[in-house]
Amino acid sequence: MKSFLFNLNEFVKNYTTLSPNEYQTYINSTSIIKLPQLKFDHCNGSDSSKRGYPCTLWVLFHSMTVKQAILAEQNALPSDIKPSDVIVSIREFIGNFFLCEECVTHFVNMTINAENEIKSHHESILYLWRSHNVVNKRLRYEEYTNDPNWPKVPFPTKEQCNLCIQQIDENGDATEYNENETYKFLKEFYSLNNSMRIQTYNLILLFSIVIINILISNK
Repeated sequence: MKSFLFNLNEFVKNYTTLSPNEYQTYINSTSIIKLPQLKFDHCNGSDSSKRGYPCTLWVLFHSMTVKQAILAEQNALPSDIKPSDVIVSIREFIGNFFLCEECVTHFVNMTINAENEIKSHHESILYLWRSHNVVNKRLRYEEYTNDPNWPKVPFPTKEQCNLCIQQIDENGDATEYNENETYKFLKEFYSLNNSMRIQTYNLILLFSIVIINILISNK
């Protein structure tokens, strides 16, 4: 794995742009590693067209904001790291690699001012959480993206975090949150210490962080 990632990094350095086909051709030409068939657990949908990869990306991104906050608490971050850096990296990843153009436009526009709006690692976690709920609200009634078994309701629900919810509407959806309690819930829910999640996405976590770091370092 380490050899594969080292060689991939060296390969990408030779390009200012890289198409999906060129990237896939390189992957297929190497005998170092074969990408596994992914079997989703936490992000498994009611059929193969639901949830899956986009859900897993959201889990990854939330986990990255949480990990950054934890490292900051431990004074384990380099001094030049800013609280908005993870969100900016996520925005760059989505803008350059996500294939849904409409999704890219919405996400980039939604986070375009992240550098000025995020002043703490605490706020980075909440910023992505709010953004995710905005996306869920926009897609809630989209036939092709909404899974009837996993409706896109405001997260977390009252069942998931009773202390987080301050007000609900007639449908039982949260309309107002206690953000201090929500922060604590998100930090626990997306922590890598949450053993329910480790095997679900650790491979995608590894690959995505490497690609994001390559992208940012080559800017």
